[in-house]
Amino acid sequence: MPATISTHAWRISAQRRPAARHPFVLVGFASDHREAENESRSISRIAVAALAKLLILRRRNVPLRKRKRRRLQIPPQFHVAETAGWLVNHRMNSALPGYLMISCKTDTTDLSDLSEKALGEFGPLLARTQKALKQDLNAQRVYIGRYGHSPGYPIHFHVIPIYDWVEELFWKDGRYRLLENFAEGPGETATDGAELTLFVWREFCERAVPPPVRGPSVSEVITLLREVMRFPAP
Repeated sequence: MPATISTHAWRISAQRRPAARHPFVLVGFASDHREAENESRSISRIAVAALAKLLILRRRNVPLRKRKRRRLQIPPQFHVAETAGWLVNHRMNSALPGYLMISCKTDTTDLSDLSEKALGEFGPLLARTQKALKQDLNAQRVYIGRYGHSPGYPIHFHVIPIYDWVEELFWKDGRYRLLENFAEGPGETATDGAELTLFVWREFCERAVPPPVRGPSVSEVITLLREVMRFPAP
């Protein structure tokens, strides 16, 4: 249904064709050409209003379940910590204990859209998360990254603990030696973050039967991290 705004001389309608990716505005004479000349200076403002009206109508027609951010679908048993602007949860499909996600509560994928308060919370939250994984879970390394390949999510960060036994499993799996074919000469270290991140994703997040873990289970780690990362209620 097009959104239409009319004056004495102009009719402006914002419409969307089935094959069009974006709405567009149609501007045409309503009746009196002399009135049209007098009103031409305000036509841009009216056209924008028509477009805004269309977007409002389209927003109302979107089912509520599609307007909710996917963060709301994270079951509470995976929640670890929370601030006013961020949620920390264990990655739901990860068999690697301590693989955390830090998700923004603001409906955006751009850091520049966040408030100063949310941005101010982020640094201390990252530091607290890293400290918990290293000191309480004995992670050898902690990778922190943002990728954004999956649509529909607010801005979020992956926090991946690399335990010594994870790297041992990586070296024991001969399939991953194929990665050496893409390097031109030896690197500064035997492996790197790109290779180990790939290993964690493929083995602990995508395999139907992931490798056995050493130490506490995912549920035990969540319980532990809730205690050591306790924040005041947001």
